[in-house]
Amino acid sequence: MRQGTGGSATSAYSSLESRLTRLLEQYDARQDTHGVRFALAAPKRGWRWEWSSPGSIEQYFIASTTKLYVTALVMQLRAEGRLELEAPAARYLDRSTPTPTTSSWAP
Repeated sequence: MRQGTGGSATSAYSSLESRLTRLLEQYDARQDTHGVRFALAAPKRGWRWEWSSPGSIEQYFIASTTKLYVTALVMQLRAEGRLELEAPAARYLDRSTPTPTTSSWAP
C-alpha cells in the first residue's frame, strides 16, 4: 500500500487523509475488489494525495465516464429532496465560491 504524495501528518488535510485511508483499506479488504487506486488533488492549495493497494494496476484516465457518476449523484440528491434541478447552481455552492453575481468571477 502506498500513501500520499503531498500528504503528511502535519498537513492541514491530515484528518481527511486518515479517513480516506481507513475507507479505502476497508474497500480493498472486500472479496469483490481486486486492486484499489485512488487519487485526489487540490492544485491551487498545493495538495495531492493518493492511495493504492499492493499489486493494483497503474491508474488510467476515466474521462467522460465521470459525467455518469455525477448524474447519478445529482439524481439521487433530487430523489432525496436535497436538490432541485431547476434551482440555480449558486444555491448549492459555498458563499466563498465565485459566481457570475460576485465581483471575483471572471468568465
